[in-house]
Amino acid sequence: MNTNIEEQYSILPFFKKFEEVLKRKVGPKKEPVILLQGGFGKHNTGDDTLMLVAREEILKVYPDAKIYALCHNPEFLKRDYGVDGIKFKSFATIKALFKSDALIVPAGGLVNNIDYNSYIKSLFNPRGKFVFLSMLIMILRNKCTVVFGV
Repeated sequence: MNTNIEEQYSILPFFKKFEEVLKRKVGPKKEPVILLQGGFGKHNTGDDTLMLVAREEILKVYPDAKIYALCHNPEFLKRDYGVDGIKFKSFATIKALFKSDALIVPAGGLVNNIDYNSYIKSLFNPRGKFVFLSMLIMILRNKCTVVFGV
């Protein structure tokens, strides 16, 4: 158990581990394709901020990474944040999952609603179903999958 109060209230140790996981799991690729998935593009400042922070941390490790966000409103993400989005429930989403090197799910309520003790229940939860299926595709492909929420 970590008894250092300063570290407990800091997200910095998490990002150090996040960078280590990316380097180890994605490997030495110069331009990996990395997907972000969450409730982005719905004008929710919390979700959009998590997306931007994850993007910034990925670019520290892979400055030339191709980063896409699976989202609700790709036009909004591009216009307001300069992030290329792929609309949920499109064939492009499936293609992106099979071409990507990593899936990062930085989310709040979306992640908190998934029952990690019962993946079967997650399949029947409308909010968790797509995240679960995306993660399953990436895990079966033996690709890096990182989920973090607040």
